Amino acid sequence: MNQFSKVSFEEMGHYFESGYSTKETDGKKRGIGLCRAKTLIEKANGEITVGQQEIEGNNYIHFQVTV
Repeated sequence: MNQFSKVSFEEMGHYFESGYSTKETDGKKRGIGLCRAKTLIEKANGEITVGQQEIEGNNYIHFQVTV
């Protein structure tokens, strides 16, 4: 779990698209890690999901992988 601002379900769906990122390095978006992870997990007949949870007033993003 990572503390992160609350986001819409639509935005969370974009997390797995190639080139999409909420982070920047030297002014450039990164955005290949979750897309690659999803591809590898699906090849293993698994699934990756994303969700968010509020704990003590703070929002957290979490990912779950099942294979």
